[in-house]
Amino acid sequence: MLAPAASRTRPALAAGVLIALGILTTGLAIYFLAVRPPLLAEDLRHIGGNPQTLSPVLRDWFGGIAGSPVRPH
Repeated sequence: MLAPAASRTRPALAAGVLIALGILTTGLAIYFLAVRPPLLAEDLRHIGGNPQTLSPVLRDWFGGIAGSPVRPH
């Protein structure tokens, strides 16, 4: 049987871990929704796209991303 002090600290520790993970998950969601660009140059390479066949608007978008290897012509 657990001592009374230990039986109170385990639920408190579990609650703290759950709260911390919830805050971390919420922060990551906010980053993906508000900060990260919706399409990166790596995404184009991953899906096997060809930069020359992109629409001019999308090429301009990639050109505006810092460090993007896809440049408008």
